[in-house]
Amino acid sequence: MNSIISSYKKNQKGIILILLASICTTVGQYMWKLSAMHNIPYILIGFLFYAVGAVGMIIALKYGSFSVIHPMMSMGYVFTIIVSYLLLKESIGVEKIIGVMLIMLGVAFIGIGDE
Repeated sequence: MNSIISSYKKNQKGIILILLASICTTVGQYMWKLSAMHNIPYILIGFLFYAVGAVGMIIALKYGSFSVIHPMMSMGYVFTIIVSYLLLKESIGVEKIIGVMLIMLGVAFIGIGDE
């Protein structure tokens, strides 16, 4: 248990930043999806969020182990499923729920594995 707490403390700032970056890239991609239904401003807003996410990822990598921080970008898949369900009213089947749970489990195992 001490190694888990130690790993989190060591990478805490990087983990928080990478999760925020992942949320920004998800919002950027959502805006791009909306741009197909609307117009150019959504594309530009999407690029803005995606750029903020990319810069956030670069900064996050400064504050933690690469082997812990970078795989956490896969949480973007989790955020995408949530956005798809809540905002786009897409159906989420059992397979997607299992996939999301496996991603979250994998991210947790990677996060606690930093010695």
